[in-house]
Amino acid sequence: MLASPSTLNRYIADKHFAGDTLHSLIVRALGDARCISVKEVVESFEVFQRLRKPIRSKYVMDLCCGHGLVGMLMVIFEPDVESVTLCDRRIPESSHRCLAAIESVAP
Repeated sequence: MLASPSTLNRYIADKHFAGDTLHSLIVRALGDARCISVKEVVESFEVFQRLRKPIRSKYVMDLCCGHGLVGMLMVIFEPDVESVTLCDRRIPESSHRCLAAIESVAP
């Protein structure tokens, strides 16, 4: 189910991310907003986990960012990252809902 391209919803988020960690809170908020696919959430967290330690800059640019979730995770979880610039040819309309959902649990 986690590899599904279907939209993340609260049922899926609750089933797979039931804890009280910030990670789980973010996924459940995204599920409430129904703004991004399950596949994109899983892939974004994976990319973030692989990139987070090699990043040693205060400023990060997320190119071809889509919804921008990787960049948002960088600024939330990495205390040394002060600013993230999201850049893509076309930013999905739902990216604003993703940002609002994340801000509701990680201002």
